[in-house]
Order: sequence, then C-alpha cells, then structure tokens
Amino acid sequence: MLYYQISALMNAIVFIIVGLVAIINNPHSKLNRSFLFFCMSVTYWSINYFLWQISDSYSQALFFCRNFALGASFIPSTIFHFLLVLINFDKKYRHLIRAAYFVSFSFFTLTFTPLIIEDLKPRLFFPFWPSPGKLYLPFIIFFIITPAFPFILGMKEYKYFNKEKQNQLKYVLLGTSIGYAGGCTNYLLWYDIPIPPYGNIFVSFFGIFLTYAIIRHQLMDIRIVIKRSIVYSISIAVISLLYLISIFILEKTTQAIFGYHSLAISIGTAFAIGLLFMPLRQRIQRFMDRYFFKGSTEEIATQNEQLRQEIIQTEKYKTLTTLATGIAHEVKNPLTAIKTFTEYLPGKLNDKAFLLKFADIVGKEVDRINDMTHQLLDYGKPAPLSIKETHIHKLIDNIVDILNSKFVHHKIDVIKNYLKAPELLIPIDSNQIRQAILNILLNAVEAMPHGGTLTISTSLSETGYFVIKIEDTGAGMSREDLAQAFDPFFSKKDDGTGLGLSITQSLIENHKGIIQVKSKVGAGTVVRIDLPC
Repeated sequence: MLYYQISALMNAIVFIIVGLVAIINNPHSKLNRSFLFFCMSVTYWSINYFLWQISDSYSQALFFCRNFALGASFIPSTIFHFLLVLINFDKKYRHLIRAAYFVSFSFFTLTFTPLIIEDLKPRLFFPFWPSPGKLYLPFIIFFIITPAFPFILGMKEYKYFNKEKQNQLKYVLLGTSIGYAGGCTNYLLWYDIPIPPYGNIFVSFFGIFLTYAIIRHQLMDIRIVIKRSIVYSISIAVISLLYLISIFILEKTTQAIFGYHSLAISIGTAFAIGLLFMPLRQRIQRFMDRYFFKGSTEEIATQNEQLRQEIIQTEKYKTLTTLATGIAHEVKNPLTAIKTFTEYLPGKLNDKAFLLKFADIVGKEVDRINDMTHQLLDYGKPAPLSIKETHIHKLIDNIVDILNSKFVHHKIDVIKNYLKAPELLIPIDSNQIRQAILNILLNAVEAMPHGGTLTISTSLSETGYFVIKIEDTGAGMSREDLAQAFDPFFSKKDDGTGLGLSITQSLIENHKGIIQVKSKVGAGTVVRIDLPC
C-alpha cells in the first residue's frame, strides 16, 4: 500500500514543479499554457489518488475516488492539446481540440454519479477499490485513443522538423508512451484482472523526461538562464519527499515494534532525520556543477556574461554593417557635387562668385563626409556609456539619411512630426541611442516590404520625458508575438537572431528610459521611447 501512496505523491510533486516552471518562464506561450493545463490535471488526479489510498472509511474513499476521476477526465484532452501545439498542428485541428475538451467536460459532469464509479469493493490488498459504472469503459476508450492521434501525427511529421525540435519531440513522445502505459495499469483491477497498478510510478517518468527535454533541449523555450534553478528545485523536492517518506516509514515501524504514541518522540525522530538529509543539499549542488553544468556557480556566471557580451557585440557589428552601407551610399551625393564643381573649376578661375560658391559647397560637403566617417568610427569603438548633450532631432535625421536608400527601394514614405524646439539638446549616449533607433527603423522597413508610411514623432511628456514615437503601417504583430517581442532569441524571421529589440530595450534602460510597443495584426506597429531630459 505504501508504494501506491508514495508513487501518487511523487507524481503530484513532479508535475506541479514542471508545470509551474513552464508557465512562470513564459505565461503568454500557447505551448506553455496547454502544458500547464495538462500538469494541473495530472496533479489533481495524483493528489486525490494519494488521499484515496490513505482513506480509512468507505465514504471518504468514495469521495476521493470520484475526485481523482475529475482530474483524470481532463488528462486526455489536455495532453491532446499540448501535443498538437508542440507539433504546430493546433490551428489545423482546433475543432478536434474543442471536441476533446467537450467530451472531457461531459465526463467531468458525471464523475459524482454511479455512471462513472458505481461502488467500492475490496480487491487484492486494497480495502476500497472502485467498481466501474456504465460509462467507465467509454471513458477508458477516450482516455487511450485521444492522445494516440497527435502521437502518430508527431511520429509522421518528425523528419520535417529541425534537429532541436526533433530532440524535444523525441523525449516528449517517449515520456508520453511510458507515462500513459504506467497510468493505464490502474484500469486492470477495475475489471477484476488481478494485476495491481505497479506502473503508477511511471507517470513520474513522463515528468522526468519532460524535465530533461526542458534542460537539455530548451523545450517550451526555457533557456540556460534558469536551468540550474530547475535542477536544484527538483533535487530539493526529491530530497524533501524522501525525508517525508523516511519519517513516515520509521514512525510506522517503531510504533509497530514498541507500540508507542508519543508526539515528543515523533518530533525528535523527524529532527534527527532532518540532520541527516541537510548535508545532501551541498553534495547535490557540487555534483550538478561538476557533472551536469561542467563548472562551478561562479564559472557558469562568468561564461554566461562573456556569452552575453559576445552576442551584443555580434548584433552591434550587424548594425555597423548597415551603417557602413548607408553611409557609403550617402557619401556618393557630396562626392558627386564636389566632382561636378571640380570639372567646372578650370574654366571659372577668374569667376569670384563661382569660386566663393565652390568653396562654400565643397567645404560643407567635405564636412558632411567627415561627420559621417567619425560617426562610423565612433560607433565601432567598444566604449562605456558616455552621456553628452546631443541634438536629438539632428541625430534622428542622420539615421533617416543613412537609411534613405532602403526607404526609396521599399517605397516607404517618411513623415517627421518633430517637437517645435530649436536646438533641442538632451543628455544621451549618441552611439547607443543611434543603435536603438536604427534597430527600430530597420524592423519597420522589414515590416513594410511592399511599401507604406513611416511616421517619426517627438514630444515632451507631462512627466518630463522626451518622447520618440516611431509608427509604421506594416503587417503588425499578434498578441502572443507582442508579449514576447523583447524576449532574447524570439524571432519570426528566417534569418533573424531575435536580439534586436532585446538589445534596444537594454540600451534604452541604460539611459533610465522606457520603451513600449503597441501592435495589431494588419494595422502596423508603434514603438514609443521615453528618455529622461
């Protein structure tokens, strides 16, 4: 009996931890939300299964039996939903998902009637084992067949996924088959087949396989940043469970041998066992650092920071390439003007008006080339934050000029609605703000491949911030994509790194500023930057 109590408790602990980690990491993801629903169903089933196993009266056992049936009724539909989202077929089969939830809800409404659980009877060494009602066999068929469809579909589509997705799918499908096979051993005794549910513990293996897929293959986009916390949390949970089991077994054993019932002895026993389990925490941490993460906490932190700096520098080089291309294009205009005037110069040596005009125009064009060259050189230097009073409108104009060839190529009209304030100076690091604005404008260009309107507005907010609004008439983003817009590595572009907006946010926050994005599919995107001035 103790085995079934422990296995049920283990199932509950594993799935509640994995489900919470997934939803806390990304509450807006469809995959993570569908997975949480599945975990909640398994956890509810497991908790009530445990309470049923420790019940000492018929009425109590019947109550918890019907309660675990409530959780079991939604396990097929939630795993069906989760698997279809995982293999990107949830939209195609959304009607089947709704139908599965409808069937689950139908069984849910009948769980406290004799149609599902008719009675409880002694079977083998179980004093209160359920007897099936008239609708229990249809439920078992629904329970087994429902996840089979996405399982087979996932196997069929396996070869079309990339390597990372294949690894994720492999462990999810393997875990599903093991967990389901283990869970189904509960149904044999319902129909007087004298085989106890020995496979109940294999439901936990499903959770363990999912945990491995999360840690090793970034299932549900849970990244390296929280891998350690997942492993340590699960390790501590397992230790806690072993601690509780040890106390329970030792208490039962000593009570059976000595026949005592003393609270003081029970507390003393729990304290003694606790002292034995405490050193395990540090040993587990050292083991994980050495064999799983290949380094200590400090080494991993240093490696992560180095990786972050490399990624930021790589993204900066991409922006630098765009700047260089734009500047190279812009340099042609002043060079053309200088060349034209130079060709006329031999015949105009005695024309003072021409020479004055020549000196003025050539001087301005040379200064313009010189300014752009310095911008490029300054931007390439890896320097700390350097705050200087900067003419913000001139900075924006320079960026727009650099991207002018892209605007012309994509037939994008640029509208400027600047705040009426001559020589408006604000304290910023011009290189960092240039990169931030450039990233946003490049995103806007990519959102309007067939043309559109780009509006750049500036104003002062009531709270004293300088506000830059960049609005495009592009494709826009869905609510789900918008929620992940600033997440590192999130990108819907085939060649995108998913770091542009993430780095832009960091650059704005370096200035104690705020960046917000509003978007709607088909209605374009508005990016607002608030800078303290």
